[in-house]
Amino acid sequence: MAIRANLSKLMPAVLERTFGKQAQASEQIVVQHSAPQQPQSAAVLSPFPGTNRLHDKAVVASYITMRCHGSDFGKTKLAKCYYLLHERLGLSLTEEFRREAAGPWDKEQDDFLAYASQEGWLELPPEKRLPANASKGERAFKAVMQGKKCKAGADEALKLFGSNSATADALLREMKKMHWELLELWATALDAAKALKAQGEAVTAQTVREFIASVPKWVEHKLEKKPHHYTVQSIENALAALRKWQLLV
Repeated sequence: MAIRANLSKLMPAVLERTFGKQAQASEQIVVQHSAPQQPQSAAVLSPFPGTNRLHDKAVVASYITMRCHGSDFGKTKLAKCYYLLHERLGLSLTEEFRREAAGPWDKEQDDFLAYASQEGWLELPPEKRLPANASKGERAFKAVMQGKKCKAGADEALKLFGSNSATADALLREMKKMHWELLELWATALDAAKALKAQGEAVTAQTVREFIASVPKWVEHKLEKKPHHYTVQSIENALAALRKWQLLV
């Protein structure tokens, strides 16, 4: 009788230990299977701490627009200014520029312009249709304009430029005066020259022209449609200007 009484007292504790642990284990399993997956961050890493790459590109675009805005300033001219400024300052924001028909092009341009527009730094009005024979040589002009908060974005760009701010400002003052087709020549010649140097080849007007002729899109858009802009002499002049501005060393 004494043994049976002791067992009666022990049974609740035994049951609690046994089934309590099983219940806890079951709860952990349910939690593990039902816990929602944490969404991955959409931020694209930037070489500058505390920001993402699209943000940094957007503030650079805002700065360029503030310095170069005008009746002829659109996505094409901005792309050339961005490329040349990016390479001159060594920003490392764009890992690779595509060789598109109009020259070196950042594939994220539409994304970082949209980002800048959402922040109020830039305005992107509807494109303006132009005649096929328009002097600009484009069927559509896609303007880029300063937004109400453009200066705020430009001020952030100055933080990225640091001690190179004066260099950026001087280069953009020069590029503002230039026609976008001349900027296209500069950008194309620089991209070709950098590729030649990477291959250990000499950089001359002739070798640059030969490299341009090796890129199918450039043959059609530049050498066939704009041969007067891509003569050996024109390329020589462009290379001299690139060296003057220390874009090519």
